Amino acid sequence: MENPLLPAFLKSLTKSQRKAYESNQNAIALSYMIPLFIPLYTRYFEAFKAGKKKTEFRTYGKGWNENTCRVGRLVTLSKGYGKYERLTGIIEKFSVHKNTACIRIRVIPPGSPVWRNGCLEAA
Repeated sequence: MENPLLPAFLKSLTKSQRKAYESNQNAIALSYMIPLFIPLYTRYFEAFKAGKKKTEFRTYGKGWNENTCRVGRLVTLSKGYGKYERLTGIIEKFSVHKNTACIRIRVIPPGSPVWRNGCLEAA
């Protein structure tokens, strides 16, 4: 549902402000579409794969914050930077504790009913 105040708000902006607003909205939409890439050491990748690890910890900052780690965003967990061993997951929770970003991830098994043709579909 669209905010009823939005049309009036957009009319009050100058062309450059409107363009900046729209590009920001596009960036937010893209952050949901493009999976967040998370390279991992082998031991942590294997722990995610086995279901023993559910939370990834990163230093809070430009790359790891509330905007980049939105709940519901897809993630690609990679064994290092290689392309051969990867898992797909969804961010379930994001929190910050003492300058550390805590990202809770639910791994989606490739054979699960919601995973078809390399795309996530509604169950």
